[in-house]
Amino acid sequence: MELKIHNLHWEVLFVGPDDKYIMDSVGEGACGLTLNSELKILIVNSLPKDLIWRTIIHELVHAYVWTYGLDGYPMSEESLCNFIETFSESIIETAKAIYNNYYKEW
Repeated sequence: MELKIHNLHWEVLFVGPDDKYIMDSVGEGACGLTLNSELKILIVNSLPKDLIWRTIIHELVHAYVWTYGLDGYPMSEESLCNFIETFSESIIETAKAIYNNYYKEW
């Protein structure tokens, strides 16, 4: 599935737990991975539904943080609250679209 965050086009892929990127970057037991340089979000497809949902949200937050240039900077509590206030609705709506699209394909 493709999605747009700000002005960047990201691709969301559901992969097996033995996916090369997952194994090389995170290792066995990982739930997902965001590849900023490739604008890809990988979600392990063998997870239980509730964990897939949580992983989608988790990886989307990485993508939003990177897309808006907030990575690598310490975030104060106030900055974190501002980020959540600004982007939480969009992240959840995008997560719902990814989740629903994935389970429709099954």
